[in-house]
Amino acid sequence: MTWPMVSIHDVCRPKQWPTIASSKLMDSGFPVYGANGKIGFYDKYTHEIPTVLITCRGATCGTINICEPFSYVNGNAMALDELDAGVDLAFLAHYLKKAGLSNAISGSAQPQITREGLRAIQVPVPPLADQLRIAAILNKADALRSKRREALNLTDGIVHAEFIDAFGNPARNLGRWTEVTLEDVVEKVTDGEHLTPKRAMAGIKLLSARNVRDGYLDFSQVDYVDDTEYERISKRCNPEYGDILISCSGTIGRVTSVEVREPLSLVRSVALVKPNNSIIRGKFLELYLRTPHMKRNMLKSANASSQANLFQGQIRALPVLLPDLTLQDSFIRKSEVVARVKVAQQRSLAEFDSSFAALQHRAFRGEL
Repeated sequence: MTWPMVSIHDVCRPKQWPTIASSKLMDSGFPVYGANGKIGFYDKYTHEIPTVLITCRGATCGTINICEPFSYVNGNAMALDELDAGVDLAFLAHYLKKAGLSNAISGSAQPQITREGLRAIQVPVPPLADQLRIAAILNKADALRSKRREALNLTDGIVHAEFIDAFGNPARNLGRWTEVTLEDVVEKVTDGEHLTPKRAMAGIKLLSARNVRDGYLDFSQVDYVDDTEYERISKRCNPEYGDILISCSGTIGRVTSVEVREPLSLVRSVALVKPNNSIIRGKFLELYLRTPHMKRNMLKSANASSQANLFQGQIRALPVLLPDLTLQDSFIRKSEVVARVKVAQQRSLAEFDSSFAALQHRAFRGEL
């Protein structure tokens, strides 16, 4: 089925609203949306109705959100205001997530999307009844994926509790364990490069901060690079099985081990840490970095910079507790029971993601 395609400017008015300084955010009030969803509250709002938002600055440039009614939209997000009555909000959001916005992204040191850049984005406009039906189907499927992610988060809580039980609260070490810096226990700390994503459904996966979740890699919105780009940078920053990845721009401090055996590439918003397993076990280091104490340390280091980025030097300087390897191994064995549950949950989530991608493909080909 062929639908008319129009410029996104023909169906809405993209706008960036004034940015609120983080120091002015409040503990309650109207929700404030920044580059990565809700970031706090304010005593004023810019939008009375739900609106599609596009992250327009930084490592997660091109991410799609929908704000709640009566929200303030910060300048790091482009609001698609004055949406045409013939376009359904949810349908548009689903389409933009599926299609991606790499054609609209400019800048190298600091990726950005401008109003003019969005003119390159074409969107379909099927009959409104078809839009509503497609959006309803995709909303239901996406809700199931969200439940799988919630289950993963609950599993993380069990692992954190076991960690505290075995080693105590890292914030109150009191000399119980030797404290070193992360640089002392790893072979390498590096990050990715500025690469041009390939608009395709296959290739070498290009991971950004949005793909790094606590304890797993999320491939539901992933870009790709071709073999030539991958070969150019693979010796410096290609993640391998057992390496640790840290989101270091946008949403800072999410940590996972690489548990897939396939070629991967990184952009600058992801740091790669290669543990020295003769000193510290990779899985122990991952779980340690995911404790609330270490997340606070990473956020504190990032916010000390001119921009909210976690740089390689700051990662190398992170404090690390170093129990005996026998204790690390014992903890890893105990956590393997939970890990097996998590693997099953991750496999289920991956299947949902794959099915959802196929459903999106059919939906926007007019086959639903």
